[in-house]
Amino acid sequence: RTSASYQRFDQGRAAFGAIVSSSRALIRTAVTSIFPLQPRLCRSFVRLVRAFPRALIFHLTPDGDQASSLPESKMELTKDEIEEALARQLRELLGAAEAKKILDTSNRPLCVLQLITKTASLAEMESSVESRLDMEIRELGINLEQCERILRHPIPTSYTRHTS
Repeated sequence: RTSASYQRFDQGRAAFGAIVSSSRALIRTAVTSIFPLQPRLCRSFVRLVRAFPRALIFHLTPDGDQASSLPESKMELTKDEIEEALARQLRELLGAAEAKKILDTSNRPLCVLQLITKTASLAEMESSVESRLDMEIRELGINLEQCERILRHPIPTSYTRHTS
């Protein structure tokens, strides 16, 4: 039972680690390949890639991991406070218009992923670079699915019975 719980924790940790790795690879590729020709587009792309893990954390956790930075006197955030925290972070990264577009969707990380894909398609680049970007974007999608799968499918009751 403990092993099953730890295995799920480890899967989640590995998936989020892969998201960080893919995000870094995307940014590195964009800065070296897109920035010299299209700096404005590159900045937009990088901001979207930076917004993806933020949107994912808020999607996967009830409080967007904001409780870890709360003073001890305040134990919980309201739903509105959590929404405002995400809105503030997205506005700081992307601006009001793009943040609103993301906030108006039910699956925000998927929306950010679609915006990343759309922005990448606007870039003028060699086919090898385009292929590399596409591969890393696909990797983000795969890891998003894995995180959602872990969250949405609880450990079976037969594994958790008699553990408390």
